[in-house]
Amino acid sequence: MKLFSKQKRFGTALLLCWVVSTVEAHAAVSISELIASQGSVVSGDKRFDQFSFSSTGDMPPADQVLVVSREDFSGNYGIRLFGAFLDHPGDGPSELTVGYRVAVLDPDRRIAGATLAGNPTAIRTGAAVITETFGDHGQLQIYDENPGSSKFIDSMTFDEALPELDVEVLLVAESLVTGENGGITISFVDQNFSQSVIPEPGSIVVWMGMALLIGVGSVSIRYRKAVERCR
Repeated sequence: MKLFSKQKRFGTALLLCWVVSTVEAHAAVSISELIASQGSVVSGDKRFDQFSFSSTGDMPPADQVLVVSREDFSGNYGIRLFGAFLDHPGDGPSELTVGYRVAVLDPDRRIAGATLAGNPTAIRTGAAVITETFGDHGQLQIYDENPGSSKFIDSMTFDEALPELDVEVLLVAESLVTGENGGITISFVDQNFSQSVIPEPGSIVVWMGMALLIGVGSVSIRYRKAVERCR
């Protein structure tokens, strides 16, 4: 029996390219340590703090979930969650939730978008779904459903660039296999955030001045044409 369709093999290859194209910047720290110390992780131009955690079923405890900073191939900084995120056959689904705040360190920049990537894998019958929610600013989702489809990378641009965001990452895994052969596995979840630069006040003034000149010139041309028609 083939566990992966051509679509899944393509998705896995695409995900491998994504992983190879990243740079790990710092040593890993556990979620439990971050919560206990009210600590933070600095990744490039962003800070991640105010961590929270919960898990059920076969998901690991907070001291077995690690956080490491990372940079993707586009130069966007973020974090990776490492762990043995599992669900064994029987006893219903397993869930894990990680919450945190991400904020820009540069006052001249804003968070413009986000990318979610991971390796959810449903062996035989079941589903693994990872959802990243940004409050009222939308959400991303990746998954592997067997039988069904797979999606390993998702991204979005926010309607409004923001200095900080409250983020919740939810992992839901459920193996529907009867017996022992099968299960759900996830080993990492990547979250990266793109940034935009706030225009300098001087550039805004120049742009407004140019717009005003264009407007005045347009009015002047229309005025001359009206005078010529009246002659």
